[in-house]
Formats: sequence, C-alpha cells, structure tokens
Amino acid sequence: MTIAVLFTAVTTQVSIAKEVEEAPEKEDAAGAIEICNCEDDDGDGLVDEDLDCEYKATIELTADDAYDAYLDGALVGSDTDWTDIETYSTAVPAGTHHYAVYAEDTQGVVAGFLAAVYVDGALIDLTDDAASNWMGTSVNPGTGWTTTTAGLNSTVSAPCTEWGTFWPQPLLSLGADWVWEEDCQDEASYPENWYVLEFEVCPEAIPPEICNCEDDDGDGLVDEGLRCEYPVAMRITADDEYDAYVDGALWGSDSDWTDIESYATSVPAGTHHLAVYAQDTQGVVAGFMAAVSVNGVVVDLTDDVNSNWMGTSVSPGGSWTTTTAGLNPTVSATCPDWGTFWPAGLLSMGADWVWEKDCSDPTTYPENWYVLELEVCPEAL
Repeated sequence: MTIAVLFTAVTTQVSIAKEVEEAPEKEDAAGAIEICNCEDDDGDGLVDEDLDCEYKATIELTADDAYDAYLDGALVGSDTDWTDIETYSTAVPAGTHHYAVYAEDTQGVVAGFLAAVYVDGALIDLTDDAASNWMGTSVNPGTGWTTTTAGLNSTVSAPCTEWGTFWPQPLLSLGADWVWEEDCQDEASYPENWYVLEFEVCPEAIPPEICNCEDDDGDGLVDEGLRCEYPVAMRITADDEYDAYVDGALWGSDSDWTDIESYATSVPAGTHHLAVYAQDTQGVVAGFMAAVSVNGVVVDLTDDVNSNWMGTSVSPGGSWTTTTAGLNPTVSATCPDWGTFWPAGLLSMGADWVWEKDCSDPTTYPENWYVLELEVCPEAL
C-alpha cells in the first residue's frame, strides 16, 4: 500500500506579444513596469493587469462558394467569390475568442473553406494543418454557435483533387488547405457547413514551480527542475523498546514505553519507508504506537481504519526496513491490560497500540517488525 500526500491533479494557449512602443504602462510599488505585451513584467503572476490592452486578431479566408465570417458572434465579413482571399482585422482584449465561418455552396453541392488566423501579426492557425484547432459540423448547430465549439467535431479534409490544388495560392503557399465537412465528394449532403476556432489571446502568466507538492505551471509535473525536500515526522513509543528507521537508516531508539519520542527529518519527493523493530524486554508480547506526518499534516495513525502500517512477528531478514514485501496489515487485538490509558498524547490523536498478532500470547510474539510505505509529493494527476 502507498499513502499519497498533497497531490493535485492543461490547455494549450497562444500568447502573442504586442510591440512595446505602442503599449500603455503601469508601474508597481517595486518599480517594475507592466506593459501591454502578454507578459508578467512585474512578476506578480498576472499579465498586463490594470491596463486597457488590445491586440489585433486577423483572419484571411475564402470559401466555396460563399461565407459569412464572425468574431465573437459579430459579423466581420462576407463574400461570394471563392477565388478571392479577404482579410478582416479586429482589435480584441486579452482572453478567449472565437472565429466562426458559415460556408455555403451556391450551386447546392459541397461547401468548404480555407483560412489563416493571426494575432498581432503572428500566425496561430492554418486550416487542415496538423496543429489546426478548427471544429466543424454539417448539421446546423442553431443559435449561439459562433461563440462555442460545443457539439462540433474536428474538421475533415478529404482528398479533393478537383478543388483547391491550385487556388488560392497565397493561402496554399502558407501551408493552409481546404476543409470539407465531411466529404467533398458528397454533393447532396454537405451544401452548408459551420466552423469555429477557439483561441486564447494573452493568457495569464505561467507561474513558476515552487517546492509545494503542486503542479504550479500546469504541465502535469510536480516541482520539476527543483531540488525540493519535505519534512517527515513521527511520534512513537513501543512496549518495551524499539529501533526506528527511515529509508533503512536508524532514526532513533528508546526503551521506555511510557515516553513518547518525536523524530523529524527532510526527504525528497518520492516513495519512502518508515520501519520499527519492537521488542518486549520481559520476553512477552511486543507492540507499538505511532503518528506520522508529512509537511505538518498527519498522514497515518497506528490502528486507525486508514492506517497502512504492515507487520510481521517473524523476522523478515535483511533489507526489511525499505520494503513491505512479506508483511501483512497490522493487527490490534483487544488488550485491556495495555494502553487504554497511556500514552495519552498519542491516544488523544486517535492512535492506538498495534500488536502482532495477539497481545494475550506472552511467549510467541516478543519481537515484531513494522513498515509504513508513504509517498511524499507524487506526480500531479
């Protein structure tokens, strides 16, 4: 079993910088200047905050045979000549935006379109490119379709040698290609098609990774590129004495079961093992009680319903301190003569004594071995 501690479970966005000489400015208390450039200039995790920034969104397109083009639900242009490429530019604020195209074949056959999209002059999408994010449908999506990709599918480009292999060259030369929904050869089914591209202008700054067991930059990795360590602590006592280990190294020992000892260390992210060898010096039954915390949070209490300590009353041999192999879930039998009143510090936390396997058998279990496997700062989900 493994305990996962402080785990957290990304969209690709396009960030385009606006030229500095055109940008308003904002100075923070530390003297850093925030300008309209899609960057976190003052290092506070926000992009272009407190500025009235706008960026230029542009679409170049044509359609077979006619189209209406929209930006965020507003009509930006129409045309009925598929051999012409039109260009439409609009100032937009930072955030999520949608280009939409309604394509219609005026001959009642198949409809398709061809487009390139830019933000502040930087190309961000080409139809039928491997990285294109246009979505489409041949079924009328109803009202509001110009501002959402809900219900649409990835656009399809079927081999259509009689269309678009020679014209319009300016877009073809960029790498764009015609998109048909869903088959350019099916002249009866697809005389109208709807297409939507969702794109992000100037997203929030990607926060830096810090040692906190979280995926700060949203890339699915935790604390990558850092050499982080996290505090692990254990409060423990045993009847009558014990040796405690962390990852195979002796952590501490004691021979007074009425005392609670505390041990602390720092470990890197990953899988670790805490181990306890308990021995009764009277030659009768041996048991122990413990509370384990990571980053100051209690993650395991002996004999709790969620405890993951494993144990054995048979010597597991060498290297047992770094593996739970061959061990079984710990057992706590009813023991009215032990531990119902002491040690109060651990009992009050909800911990209880663990005996392997029977505290009433004074001759069979004078020694016991226990191991807890725990995960410190696992990868993000």
